[in-house]
Amino acid sequence: MSWPATAPPGGKDAAATLLRKVLRWGTYAAPVSGLVAVVLGLYGVAFVYDWPFPRRPPLEGLRIARLTFTGQVKDAAISPDGKYAAFVNLDSGHLSVWVYQIATGSSALVVPDDIGPWPWGARLTFSSDGTYIYYENLDSREGTGLYGLYRVPMVGGTPRKLISDVDSAVTFSPDGKRLAFMRNSNERSEVALIVANSDGSNERPISVHNREDGFTFEAPAWSPDSRQIAAAVGHRGLLGRQRIEVIAADTGRETSVGPQTWWFLGRMGWLPDGRGLVFVAKENTSSTNAQIWQVDFPSGGVHRVTNDLANYFCFTGSADGGYWIALQERVASSLWASPKGIGLSLSGLLLAWTA
Repeated sequence: MSWPATAPPGGKDAAATLLRKVLRWGTYAAPVSGLVAVVLGLYGVAFVYDWPFPRRPPLEGLRIARLTFTGQVKDAAISPDGKYAAFVNLDSGHLSVWVYQIATGSSALVVPDDIGPWPWGARLTFSSDGTYIYYENLDSREGTGLYGLYRVPMVGGTPRKLISDVDSAVTFSPDGKRLAFMRNSNERSEVALIVANSDGSNERPISVHNREDGFTFEAPAWSPDSRQIAAAVGHRGLLGRQRIEVIAADTGRETSVGPQTWWFLGRMGWLPDGRGLVFVAKENTSSTNAQIWQVDFPSGGVHRVTNDLANYFCFTGSADGGYWIALQERVASSLWASPKGIGLSLSGLLLAWTA
């Protein structure tokens, strides 16, 4: 199996064609089958390039290209050179890791159907030199119920487990010698920011927060000058607010980046000159979709980069900041009619005309 470099015949219209065919077969089957086809057909990966930051208005010159069309991509990350993307693909209930060459559209299987259950895929990250792909997997053989950090060569090979008990994607120092991640402790009800060598040795916590209003499980982001690590901090509840904190890599001292808070903060990355961060976020509870934002550092100035109906997540960028990749989700809805007096069942909800 591989992902097509271009849309299948008909592109988005293919889903609509299927929907029209189902309509001719029967009224009751149409809503469920048709909506599933449309939703899957509009789910893919957005490839963002020629990003106009940080000096011009955020939306000026923005271009987005679609890479995949399967509707089954659950996680994605871009390589430091911007030439490759790693994907987690869901097929018949099984998760696998693939590498996709952006210029040619060709793909190769790296990790077969060996990824344990995980709502967000495997939290992929390329190593700083692009040689390896780091990912999380359930330590099912050990029976701990914890997720471990694994490393596999980008061209494929035998995965190697590096660290046990990892609760976020990792981020690398610019020289690639160290990595950082979040670790949750149910016993102590806390989340720690952990730094270790890139081979998993020499772990040490540099900052620890109470779990209720501390670090989230989104990946931290190591700054280009290697001195600081950015992370999302705050309450994850319905009425909670989250903010961006920058933690000194050597001392653990924390500094807030501006006064802005969000209802949800996703994975973030630094601009190559270290003067800002870009990330996906939901501004408040009325924001149904996560959008892409930019925050200046250290001033905290806020710029909204996208303003559309899509939902963005799993956001990563190339080392030079010229290319970014994100999962883009679009949900299509339809209005259905039924003859008077005939009930219409839709996903367990019974609709009927009044007398």
